[in-house]
Amino acid sequence: MFEALSDKLTGVFDRLRGRGALSEMDVGEALREVRVALLDADVALPVVRDFIAKVRERAVGAEVLSSVTPGQQIVKIVNDVLIEALGGEGAVPLNLNAPAPIPILMVGLQGSGKTTTSGKLALRMRERLRRRVLLASLDTQRPAAQLQLAQLAEQAQVPSLPIVAGQTPVQIAQRAMDVGRREGFDIVILDTAGRLSIDEALMEEVKQVRAATQPVETLLVVDAMTGQDAVNTAKAFNEAVGVTGIVMTRMDGDARGGAALSMRAITGAPIKLIGVGEKQDALEDFHPERVAGRILGQGDILGLVERAAEVVDQEEAEKLAAKMMRGKFDLEDYASQLKQITKMGSLSGILGMLHGWMGLQGWQWVFLIEAAPALLLAAICPFVLCDQPADAHWLAPDERRWLQDRLLAEQRQAIGHSAGVLQILRSTCVILLTIAYICIGFGVYANVFFLPLIIKDLGYSNIIVSYLAAIPAALGAAGMILVSRSSDRSGERMLHVTIPTLVAALGLIMTGLTIGRPLAEMISLCVVGCAISAALPTFWNLPTAYLGAGTAAAGIATINSVGNISGYLAPQLVGLLRDATGTYAVAMLVVGGMVLLAAALLPLAAASARGLGAMEREQPPAPA
Repeated sequence: MFEALSDKLTGVFDRLRGRGALSEMDVGEALREVRVALLDADVALPVVRDFIAKVRERAVGAEVLSSVTPGQQIVKIVNDVLIEALGGEGAVPLNLNAPAPIPILMVGLQGSGKTTTSGKLALRMRERLRRRVLLASLDTQRPAAQLQLAQLAEQAQVPSLPIVAGQTPVQIAQRAMDVGRREGFDIVILDTAGRLSIDEALMEEVKQVRAATQPVETLLVVDAMTGQDAVNTAKAFNEAVGVTGIVMTRMDGDARGGAALSMRAITGAPIKLIGVGEKQDALEDFHPERVAGRILGQGDILGLVERAAEVVDQEEAEKLAAKMMRGKFDLEDYASQLKQITKMGSLSGILGMLHGWMGLQGWQWVFLIEAAPALLLAAICPFVLCDQPADAHWLAPDERRWLQDRLLAEQRQAIGHSAGVLQILRSTCVILLTIAYICIGFGVYANVFFLPLIIKDLGYSNIIVSYLAAIPAALGAAGMILVSRSSDRSGERMLHVTIPTLVAALGLIMTGLTIGRPLAEMISLCVVGCAISAALPTFWNLPTAYLGAGTAAAGIATINSVGNISGYLAPQLVGLLRDATGTYAVAMLVVGGMVLLAAALLPLAAASARGLGAMEREQPPAPA
C-alpha cells in the first residue's frame, strides 16, 4: 500500500545522504518534496502541515546540521515523527479487562468489510486467546447479512446467535448478551448494520445498541482504499458514538495509504487492527513503528518473521530439513513446503514487508527468492548425485546398462581434437543457431520484464495487472507442453521451433500496432506468451539433432553462452526505446522484427547442418 510513498521519500533521503553537510536551505528543499509526497499519498492537509512543522523544528537544530551524518539524522527524525503520527510505538491491544461476557461492537459503512472482519476477529480470539466467542448479526437491513455471518462463524469454528425473524437490532443485541451470560461465553461480537453513507438513522441505531449493551470496545471498520473518505467516516462515527479503536481493511491493496497516516491525528482513535487479505486469518495488530519502517524503505522483517512463526509447522520444517540433508527430499516434500509458504499470505504482502530492506525493492526480492531454491539445490547436488551410471541406484539394472552403452557409443563418436572443436565453432550452423537464439531471447526477455508494465500503461491497478499478466504465462505453460509433446511424438524438430517463433514475432508486431487498445493488446500479448514459451524449450533439440553426439557439447556451449547476451541487451533496448518515444509500440515492433529474423534463420541452420554432418563423419573416430 505504501510503495509509491516509500519510493518518493527514499529518493528524497538518498539525495540528502549523498551530501556531506546540510544547510537550512537543503532541509527546506527536502521537506517541500516530502510535503508533496504526503499530499500525493492522500494524507490530510492539516496532518501534513503538522508533520512538516515537527520535522522542521527538530531538523534545523545545530546538532543535526553539524552532525557527521546529517542526512541519516533527518531520516531518523522523520521516522520518529511518522511513528507519532501513526499512534506511537507499539501496538494498541484490544481492551478485554471486563467481566464476561465482554461485548465488542463492530460499526462502519456498508462494504467496508465489517462482517468479514467480525469473523476474522472471532477466529483470532478463539485461536490466540483461547476465548469462547459468540457472533451475533444485528444487520436486519442487508439481505442475507445474518446468513453470511453464520457461515463465517462456521468457518471460524465459533457459535453464532440463531436467527429469529422480526426482531430489531436492539432486541437481537439484548438476546445475544443474555445467551452469552447463560452459556458462559467470554466475548460477544455484535456486528451492526451499515449504510452506503452516514445518516441519522444509522447513528441512532448504533446509539441504541450501544446504550443497551455497554460495549467495552466499539471498533470502527473502514476501508483503507477509500482514502480521505475513510478519515471523514471515522471522524463522524467518533463524534456520534465514541469509537475506541479502528480496524483498517484492505491494507494489502495498492491504495495510496494516506488514510492510515491521517486517522489517528484526525479522530484521536488508535488503529488497533488491520486486514491484510481475504483469508480469515489475515487480521494483524497495527504496529506504527513497522509501518513507518516500510514507508521509509526499511521493510518489516520483524513482521515477516512473526508471520512465518505463526504459520510454519516447526516440527514439519525440521523433518524436511533432515530429509534434505540425507538426500531423500522428493516432490511430495517440495509440495508440503510450498503449502506452508502459501499460508503466509499473498506474495505481494510478503514483498511489501521486504520492500526497501537492505536497499532492495520488492521486485528485486522476487528474483532473489526465485533463485534461492536453485542455489540451495546447487549446494546439495554434489553430495547427493552420483558420478557414474553404475552408481545410480534409482535406475533399474537394464536401464543402467543401456545408459552406459549409450555413453560409451557417444564417447567413441566424439571428435576429441581441439582443431575439430574450433571447426565446429566456425560452422555456419552454429553461428546461425546462435544468432537465432539471441533474437528469440530478445522476445523472451521483453515479454518477461515488460509485460506487467505494458498492461499497467492501460490504466489498470497493480492487482488487476497481476491477474492479467498471469494469463499469458498460463497460456505459455500450456503451449510449452503441447508443442513439446507434439515434437516428441512426431520426431520433427525444426518446424516445431520455427512455427511458434514466427507466431511470437507476429504477436509482438501486433502488440506494437495495438498499443492503447486493451482487448487487442491483451490478445496479442497472450499470443506472444504462448508462442515464445513453446519455442524456447524445443529449440534446444536442434543442436543435438543437427550437430550429432560428437559435436553437440561445443555447439550448445557456444549457443548458450553467446546467446545469453540478450538477457542484458533486451531490457536495455526496450527501456531506451520506451524513454525515447514515450510508448512501448516502437520497442515491440523492433523486438518483433528480431524474432521474425530468428524464424527465418532456423531453416537456414537446418540446411547448413547437412554439410556439418558430412564434415563430422570425415573425422577419424576416437580410439576405444
